[in-house]
Amino acid sequence: MTIGLGSTNREMPGPWPRLLGWGLVFSIALLVAARRWLIRVEVDGVSMQPALSDGDRVLALRVGTHFVERGSVVVARPPSPWAELAERSTSCGRPGTGWVIKRVAGRPGDPTPQVTLPEAQGPDGVIAKGPVPRGHYYLLGDALACEDSRVWGYVPADRIVGPVIMALGHGSRRDHATKRRGDSA
Repeated sequence: MTIGLGSTNREMPGPWPRLLGWGLVFSIALLVAARRWLIRVEVDGVSMQPALSDGDRVLALRVGTHFVERGSVVVARPPSPWAELAERSTSCGRPGTGWVIKRVAGRPGDPTPQVTLPEAQGPDGVIAKGPVPRGHYYLLGDALACEDSRVWGYVPADRIVGPVIMALGHGSRRDHATKRRGDSA
């Protein structure tokens, strides 16, 4: 189709430039939203074995406790006084984040799981008993000997970053590969 514009005729480009423009805008908006709501975390340690191993990567939804059920794997910040120690560590493969990956064993109002080790006590020196308090969660690693709510006590809800929604596979960190080679020698 041609349109007469004064003395020149031009070909109408059709819907493609407009669709491509909106597609580009949509793609950029999607990337911005993904950076805001999704985080990629690399597992650093063995506390979630056998479900997750050292060097595995996961994708978590940064929504706090929304969509968190008992049994969900979450990214969280440990409660004080362990938070300061975690902030200096390379927990989850991101130096300084202080993030940990644990499984939700108890939500607010749930009975406190009775998997507490006798030698592990909460920050007040008392082994957790009774229901999980309002606004708190009880987080456990899948491995028995790890630092979690058996040591920290109840974790405030505002310390939970969000649920893990997908395992992305194993990372290729150089130091992780070196550890593996050293183990086999």
